[in-house]
Amino acid sequence: SWYDLSAMGAVGAAIAAEISRAAPSEASGVAARRDAFLRKLAELKLKSQHIIDGYGGTAVLLTDARFEPFCRSLGLKVVTIPPQGEAAKSAIASRKGIVLVYNAEARDGAEPLKALADESGLPLVGLRVTLPSGLSYQQWYGREINLVQGALNEAAP
Repeated sequence: SWYDLSAMGAVGAAIAAEISRAAPSEASGVAARRDAFLRKLAELKLKSQHIIDGYGGTAVLLTDARFEPFCRSLGLKVVTIPPQGEAAKSAIASRKGIVLVYNAEARDGAEPLKALADESGLPLVGLRVTLPSGLSYQQWYGREINLVQGALNEAAP
C-alpha cells in the first residue's frame, strides 16, 4: 500500500536489486540511493511512532476512506463519514473525532461539512491521495504526517 512504509521500503529495495542486476556497473550508486531512501523511510517511521505514542487510539473523522490505512498506521481510531449529509453533521456535532480529515483534491461537496467542522472548533486536515508534482514520495509522506500532527496538536486539550 502507498501508506505502508515497510511495504514501500521493500519495493524500493526490490527495485534497487533489479537495477543492480541489470546494470552491475551502477550497483554501488544504486545501493547508496537505496540506503538513503531506506534511511528517510526510517525517519518517517519514527515520526509516525511519535504520533502513535502521543495520540494512539485517538478518534479522527475521515470523509474519504482512502486515508484509513494512513491514519491507522499512525495509531488513530478511524471514524469514516460521508462527505456530506446528516450523518456527517451528527458525527461532527457529537465530536466523534477530534479532527476532520478530508481529501484536499476531491470535489465531493464536503465544503459545507468542512465549514461546520471549522465552526465547531475541529481542526481540518486536507490530505492528498496523489503525489504532488515536484515532491518525492518521502517529502509528500512527511508533509502528510506533519499535517496530521499539527491538527492533533491543535485539537489536544
